[in-house]
Amino acid sequence: MHSDQAGFESLHNEFVERLLPVLDQLLKASAAAGSTHADVRAYDFMLAIGNLCIGVETFPDYQARRMIDLLLAGLAQAAPAPTDGEPK
Repeated sequence: MHSDQAGFESLHNEFVERLLPVLDQLLKASAAAGSTHADVRAYDFMLAIGNLCIGVETFPDYQARRMIDLLLAGLAQAAPAPTDGEPK
């Protein structure tokens, strides 16, 4: 997918133009539901996902699953603490 710079740039532009607005809507809906942080920018999240596998061929101990877990943990909004009278 990265055979030449012109091809890569057009692919990147396609992702930005088509996927970014949809991802932005999903992140806003998730934040409104209290599932994720409200300050997560769609472009930052897209870059994080896109860069998940960069080290696969370079680093022998690269663990993509751990990177995904770390990314999801950082994205998740902590559950609100129970108030008095609610079960803990």
